[in-house]
Amino acid sequence: MVLTMHQVQLKIKTMKIVRFITYGYNTQKYRLQLFARYAYGAVLDLGYYQLPNIYLKKNPYVKKVCGLDIINPASPPVGYDEIKACNLDLDGIPYPSEHFDTVIAGEIIEHLNNPVFLINECYRVLKKNGTLILSTPTPNYYLEIICKCLGVQLEKEHINLYSRSHMTNILERAKFRIVNILSYDFWLPIIKVGIICFRLPEFLSWKQIYIAKKCEGG
Repeated sequence: MVLTMHQVQLKIKTMKIVRFITYGYNTQKYRLQLFARYAYGAVLDLGYYQLPNIYLKKNPYVKKVCGLDIINPASPPVGYDEIKACNLDLDGIPYPSEHFDTVIAGEIIEHLNNPVFLINECYRVLKKNGTLILSTPTPNYYLEIICKCLGVQLEKEHINLYSRSHMTNILERAKFRIVNILSYDFWLPIIKVGIICFRLPEFLSWKQIYIAKKCEGG
């Protein structure tokens, strides 16, 4: 019943045009706000360190926020109740099974050598019918395609990129049910204009957001 009430609250702005000079900050802020809208209950935020989500605790459905990253600061960021450190490529998530209602993996999986291991760990620590919120770039974005043709990388830190169909297949094989796929992050460097939109085709949206539920009986 709580989940149904929470779902009603999810109202997403369809488009916003921003100046290119501040585009990166605006898109990241918009992404964090969206994550916070979909989160509920006990939340695990993976890879939170560089960009802690200050909006999570503003959602009345969020009761507790835990952060997990390879770096462990001296004290939790604002809005986080607990923080832990581990290497998500090598270590399991240091929490018991069926511990969280929501797991957030915001633009972390493209940096990992072992993404399937992380997806399986997210499944393990989620309660039945829990929610996974995952975002990652697509190789089908127009700038990625141009860079590939030129023999260069758009982001050198990215190890793997996943198209919508590829990521959908990975999640479904891990027994997640896709609820929604959103897209955002499109810009035109020459005229320095960016567009934030959650209904763009893959060719015109660099980042994809996957909302998935842990299937019952998992």
